[in-house]
Amino acid sequence: RKFGDVIPKHKTLSKFLKPEYIEEAEQFFANWGSWAIFLGRFMPIIRTVVPFTAGTSRMPHKKFVLYNFLGGFAWVIVAL
Repeated sequence: RKFGDVIPKHKTLSKFLKPEYIEEAEQFFANWGSWAIFLGRFMPIIRTVVPFTAGTSRMPHKKFVLYNFLGGFAWVIVAL
């Protein structure tokens, strides 16, 4: 969450994470955030990016932890 405020103001890093991208991420997580976190556990590259993007887009922490736990639990059940 702290990076979401700092990166757009940083001289070099603001080229990669523009305010428009953060707004798009906020809209995406407002619509699909729960599913993105849950299903992201099953997709290797997405699993790496989703937590950073959710934090940057200011997704509520409790919601993130809940769906992250449920996705992890489902992944373990499927892997057994």
